[in-house]
Amino acid sequence: MQSASGATHHGADCASHCIRPDPRRGCINSVNRPYGHWEGLTRDEVIDRFPQAYGLWEEDPLLVAPEGGESGLSVIHRALPFVREIIERHRHQTVLVVSHKGTNRLLVSSLLGLDARGYRERLDQSPAALTILDFMNEVRPRLKLFNDISHYQAFPDREIADRISKWWRPTAER
Repeated sequence: MQSASGATHHGADCASHCIRPDPRRGCINSVNRPYGHWEGLTRDEVIDRFPQAYGLWEEDPLLVAPEGGESGLSVIHRALPFVREIIERHRHQTVLVVSHKGTNRLLVSSLLGLDARGYRERLDQSPAALTILDFMNEVRPRLKLFNDISHYQAFPDREIADRISKWWRPTAER
């Protein structure tokens, strides 16, 4: 995230300005989506073990939650106040927030007023991608950069292609 008056900093440049984890909230689980019984499994393992539940979740990941996990809507309701607090506490500062791509896409959808129901097929995000939101205030962000993977340029194209969302793969591969 970037303040309206601040210049963009790369992650390494902001180390002395980064927010430290709040032990009252936990570290990673503050903004990341818990997947319940699916935690630690690959997509193929989830499909093999929970085919019906996965099918329902894939149809509507905004409202359907894996058993013991959270729906996309629950993630938004939990993570959005956390993000808004960061924005309010760090006005005119550059802040680096690190999260998983699903949580990132849910938050970007919500913050920009997009229909979050389609976040998985409409907002593809590669692992370790950079997204920049510039906040005029707590409720008026501007998307300046989304899914930047220019730092991947040293990787062969086939490695990158293997990591993209299945939504963008040919139908036979889905």
